[in-house]
Amino acid sequence: MKFCKVFFSILLVLLSSAATLRAADKWFDINGTTPGGGPDGNGFYDGAWDTTTSDWNTDPTGVAAPTTWSNGDIAHFYAGNDPTAFGGISVSGSINPGGMEVEEGKVQLVGTINMGANPWKIDNGAEFVISIASQVMFAAPGSILTMDGGKLTNNVVGNGSGIIGATNSGIQLTVNGGTFNTPNGGPQGIDDPSSTYSIMVYTNPITMASGVTSATLHKTGHGELRAVTGGNFTSLDIQQGLYRVNNTSGGDTAFGAATGTVTIAGGAVENTSQGAAIGTSTGITSPATRSFVLSGVGATNDSAITLSASWVINGPISGPGGFILNGWQRGDAGTVIGGQANILTLGGTNTYGGNTTIGFGTIIANGGNAIPNTSRVSISTRSSWGNGTPATNNTATFQVGASGTATTETIGSLDGGNATRGIVSIPNAGSVLITGADGTSSTFSGTISGAGGLQKTGAGTFTMDGVKSYTGTTKVLGGILSTNSASLADTADVYVNNGGFFNLNFSGGDTIKSLFLNGVAQAIGSWGGAGSGAANISALLTGLGTLNVTSAGAPPGVAGDYNGNGVVDMADYVLWRNGGPLQNEVNSIGTVDSSDYDAWRTRFGNTSGSGSGLSAGSAVPEPATLALVVLGGLGLIGRRLDR
Repeated sequence: MKFCKVFFSILLVLLSSAATLRAADKWFDINGTTPGGGPDGNGFYDGAWDTTTSDWNTDPTGVAAPTTWSNGDIAHFYAGNDPTAFGGISVSGSINPGGMEVEEGKVQLVGTINMGANPWKIDNGAEFVISIASQVMFAAPGSILTMDGGKLTNNVVGNGSGIIGATNSGIQLTVNGGTFNTPNGGPQGIDDPSSTYSIMVYTNPITMASGVTSATLHKTGHGELRAVTGGNFTSLDIQQGLYRVNNTSGGDTAFGAATGTVTIAGGAVENTSQGAAIGTSTGITSPATRSFVLSGVGATNDSAITLSASWVINGPISGPGGFILNGWQRGDAGTVIGGQANILTLGGTNTYGGNTTIGFGTIIANGGNAIPNTSRVSISTRSSWGNGTPATNNTATFQVGASGTATTETIGSLDGGNATRGIVSIPNAGSVLITGADGTSSTFSGTISGAGGLQKTGAGTFTMDGVKSYTGTTKVLGGILSTNSASLADTADVYVNNGGFFNLNFSGGDTIKSLFLNGVAQAIGSWGGAGSGAANISALLTGLGTLNVTSAGAPPGVAGDYNGNGVVDMADYVLWRNGGPLQNEVNSIGTVDSSDYDAWRTRFGNTSGSGSGLSAGSAVPEPATLALVVLGGLGLIGRRLDR
């Protein structure tokens, strides 16, 4: 492997200054003329890097007579037969290499070197360990660290960096990528998640080497990497610890190219630094072209997202995992990272397979596909965050749609919250939260508020036993919806269909506007289940509570009447063919698809008050007739446009 480094050695020389051109390539060698670089006679892999100790060799095989170091020489490190070598090389005096290459093994310096404007490189499988702050300095513009599959490890604890970069210096990745490793625990690098916290702050760009079109930056270790400036690498792989955008210099491009992919492992547990996390300390927006993958790899299925500022993600989030919003804690100081005033806005079409958990802060679900239909939204009941000096963070909110935008969002189920924390906000009239799509049972004990409505679908029981101040319509289309208080809005309607049951688990009556059972408006008066004492009994209602209906209600829209003209006819078919929007949908509400055609065909000819199936004497037009109707509609549109 040593002999295949000739090309890079020549490159190092060519990129150095005129004075350095006269320098020599030297390999660190502490075992005399014995082949390889070590160990020494006592079995150690340490040695000294100064200008007087003969710990260097001009022969890459290590068999020549050892010699001393001269500033401007190009330093090479190789492990020989020991992949962990070297350890603890003592640096003394002013050391200014003309270039440096870690070819094999693990190199850890005790002391500081100054690369000036000269290049250095970490080869595939090799590792360079930073053990003190400001250990490697790019003192002049133009110095580049090339990571060719190598690893850069930071053992500096606390908030500090082992690499100081001058303007126009930076790190570049080859096709083999590179790894930033931030193990907790200090100089020994034991990487205990609960031990002293390692933070690497890197202020300059991380880019791809010339001619490279695809490269991955890997993040390992339970500490933190703070990326300040943007990069163009095509993928980011966060295996452990926290990767955080640190300020406005790079914004979202600190995650790499705008069309790249960010993969975050699982293993996260609230109020710890377990697993993998991603976050930002500056407000950013990730474009629709950037994708995120929650791999779910780890002791838990969850990744962590930690926000010290707000973040808008417009791209897709996929993968088998889920995520926890906020709650990442430094293991040493016990300080939780993130603030409860910050907002995560999801605007893409997301398909991740795990849960959506809110430790603290707010999630806004935009566009109707922000939360996968099978994802359980869970709000933590923890109020005290952190261990050293705990912070009370009780703002934990799930919001359906941005303010002013009617949104229908389907989730798997909803749970968590308590009397002091946990809000589900449906702020806009016309917005609907549909819960129960995963078919499981759950209980939400927080507050449900806003001008929008709530719909229960699927099997299982959804129990809402907290404050219910939302003023929109309540629909039970499947399973059981259970409420423990008479708190529905007096001006709101309630719908219950076959296959669904509304459990009024309280004493007394709850005033509402209108009640529709299987789509039929019911009479004014008290309604309840058997044993409730209500004047009107329905098998779709259970419990001891009653609903006091104050209005017979306008007849509901005709199912399949997509244009709302009171009859299911050819105009509804044309509207469906044109992509909607559709009123009075039966299936997949909010999405125009083939099930809407089936619903229209089944109900063709229906009017208000008619049955739910095909009306007598109302034949569905043949396909040829349908095509003529569509063409005729298009021609009419064309004539109108000509005018």
